[in-house]
Amino acid sequence: MILTQPDCELWTCDYLRAHIRDVPDLQVDNRTPDDYDGSCPLIVVNDIPGPLIHNIGWDWTLGVTVRGWTKQNSKPCKDLARRVHALLTADPDIALTDGSPFCVPSSSSGPTPVGGDPLTCRYYMTIDYVVRGTIESND
Repeated sequence: MILTQPDCELWTCDYLRAHIRDVPDLQVDNRTPDDYDGSCPLIVVNDIPGPLIHNIGWDWTLGVTVRGWTKQNSKPCKDLARRVHALLTADPDIALTDGSPFCVPSSSSGPTPVGGDPLTCRYYMTIDYVVRGTIESND
C-alpha cells in the first residue's frame, strides 16, 4: 500500500468556484494567466506541501492570492479576500465537505496587501491544514 498526496489546488479551486458565484467575471485557477491584465477578479491557489505525518497525512499550506479592481478601489478586492479566507477556514465545514482532502485548518495568515503591481489591487494569505492522503495499492 502507498499513500498519495491529494490535489489540494484542484479541489480548492472547485470549492471556491462553487461557493463564490456572485462576483462577475471571477476567475479561479492555480496560476495567473499569462495575459491577465487586472480587468477581472482573479483567485490563484497554490499548494505548499509539508512533511508527511505518521504515514497518514501531511502538514499542508495553501497560498492564495486575490487580485483585481484597482489600487484606488481596493475595497472589493479586500472584501473578496476576506470572504475567501472565511470559506477556507470554516471549521468543520471545510473538512466535512464531500471529497475534501482537509482534516482541519490549523492556522492562517492574512489576507495581507501585496505590492508590486502599480495598478491592480492584490491580497495574499496562507492557510495551514492537515490533509489526508489516498491509500492505493502499489501492485
